[in-house]
Amino acid sequence: ELVETAAEFDDELMNDYLEGKEISLERILAALRKATIAEKIVPILCGSAFKNRGVQTLLDCIVDFVDSNSAAGSGSSSAGLDSLTSSG
Repeated sequence: ELVETAAEFDDELMNDYLEGKEISLERILAALRKATIAEKIVPILCGSAFKNRGVQTLLDCIVDFVDSNSAAGSGSSSAGLDSLTSSG
């Protein structure tokens, strides 16, 4: 099902899937990243910070699936800090 979902966001991947060709993990992850950035899917992860389970997987997924520009928002990340420290 994961390959089918990834293929929905990449036409070439879909063609290869329908033709029964082997699809590499890198291509699947690239299609999932594309869908995540386009806000078409939301990866769901489970873990426990208390027991340190899944924390590294979460960090790896953030690096792999989130666009660095969209993570910062519309402005630079230091702009928010500047407004907090320049009051007075």
